[in-house]
Amino acid sequence: MKIRLPRTLAAALLIPLSLLAAEPDDADKLIAQCMKLSQLGKLDEAIPLAEQILKIREEKLGPEAAGTAVAANNLAELYRHKADYAHAEALYQRALAIWEKTLGPEHPNMAAGLNNLGLLYANQGAYAKAEPIYQRALKIREKALGADHPDTGASVAALAALYYSTGEYPKSESYYLRALKIQEKALGRDNVRTANTLSNLGALYMQMDDYAKAESLFERSLDIRQKALGENHPDTATSLNNLAALYRNEGKYAKAEPLFQRCLKVIEATYGPNHPHTAITLENIASVYEKQGAYAKALPIYERAMTIHEAIGPAHPDTARCLDGYATVCDRLNQPAKAEALFQRAMDIREKAFGPDHMQMAASLAFLGLHFLDLRDFTKAQPLIERAVKITEKSSGPDTLATATMLNNLGLLYDKQQEYGKAEPLLERALKIYDKGKNSDQPDAAHVLCNLGNVYREKAEYAKAEPLLVRARKLNEKRGAPETDDTASLLLHLAELYRDTARYTLAEPLYQQALAIREKVLGPESRGTAECLDSLAALYTTMGKPKKAEPLTQRAQKIREKPKTE
Repeated sequence: MKIRLPRTLAAALLIPLSLLAAEPDDADKLIAQCMKLSQLGKLDEAIPLAEQILKIREEKLGPEAAGTAVAANNLAELYRHKADYAHAEALYQRALAIWEKTLGPEHPNMAAGLNNLGLLYANQGAYAKAEPIYQRALKIREKALGADHPDTGASVAALAALYYSTGEYPKSESYYLRALKIQEKALGRDNVRTANTLSNLGALYMQMDDYAKAESLFERSLDIRQKALGENHPDTATSLNNLAALYRNEGKYAKAEPLFQRCLKVIEATYGPNHPHTAITLENIASVYEKQGAYAKALPIYERAMTIHEAIGPAHPDTARCLDGYATVCDRLNQPAKAEALFQRAMDIREKAFGPDHMQMAASLAFLGLHFLDLRDFTKAQPLIERAVKITEKSSGPDTLATATMLNNLGLLYDKQQEYGKAEPLLERALKIYDKGKNSDQPDAAHVLCNLGNVYREKAEYAKAEPLLVRARKLNEKRGAPETDDTASLLLHLAELYRDTARYTLAEPLYQQALAIREKVLGPESRGTAECLDSLAALYTTMGKPKKAEPLTQRAQKIREKPKTE
């Protein structure tokens, strides 16, 4: 059972373009147009207007005026959203230099500009560069505005988000709680800015697998936004999105899908059918189908999301995220060449945007490595998965869930190559990470339990294998035992344990259940279905029932001889 590093599926939708105040002039009408286009996601149309605004400000106010700095900052924001980080950085730096000269190094506008620059670096994964910039912005606001001012709270929340991204969850929690305290005191418990922090803190708890806390915060945020903004406001849709994502992660797909659909309805009504927010929501809906093994339903939704991303930014990291989902579904539908090309394209986008050693690259390496592992092309899979482990350990630390994910994948690779001595310590280490704190019941823990249990089974250490496989099955049943390929793999491993220990009457129904699931979710002609047919045939042969075994073996052989669909 593989654990694929979760795709970033926008726990919160993109924030509106930040436009700092400036003196009115002839550019005002252009600013209104620019704002509208940016909100609609039409960055290629908005950027020329923003460049024109900057030129007007330079001519009317001078190249070193504070109002010119505002225009430079706003143009930088557009470039940041487009992931054109080089242009954005130069403009942010220019705006900061002007403000520092005209307003002084401790003016609140400096803090706003620093926050934007810090966000730019955070978007690129340059967290070490972002942190001191955020800290400087916080000090300016504390001194100029006071420790309990809402803008100070915004700087505290920015640092919380940074520590969330670096996996420093206790530190992130501390900063979010401080920001929440400031906002509740200054703005009130039912203010929409308070709702934003509640939502972000909920996302942190969701990542920490404290689903009860996350659900409470998401529900409170949703309640505030519905009352203050209405049912059809995009911020209300963000809260719906967050709550749906929580239910999806818990395996509560029947609760997740209608919330995502409600979110989509609001987003399309607000921004239109071809906006990036629409694409993100479509991805979320597709992911629910994907996790349930309904790949044929997920495919056209991913294709629609891809069409939107391609039109807006074919080299944007958001496009890479969507490519991963699209490729995964193609893989499951027995289209390996198409999936490989999509995974490779996603990796190329990330390497260009973030560099070769970023966590986003680790995700792409893992996706492509697991693709080759599915094809049993170990020569291609191994260097990719090993590199993913190395990047993840360095970026997130040796004892994080992200590292456990990658260790599981590498352990599975060695298991498939029958190198059990290499697989066992990796999987044992991954399980120790999951067993820490509140992670032992995390859905992905079932994958590690299953893989480690299977390694023990392969080594004939049945007394060690059985409790792990049984525990994995119980975890899966706790999630409702969804009809997915992962469920089928778990049933197969447990069936093989019962077969190896001559408990054939226990093994047979598990093999049959696994076969039925794979026929349903992967298709009757898939590689996974052939594997199940072979396993059930082997059981019948062992039980002395060759008449039952023979047609299964013949059917599996026909599947393997059939050309792959592309």
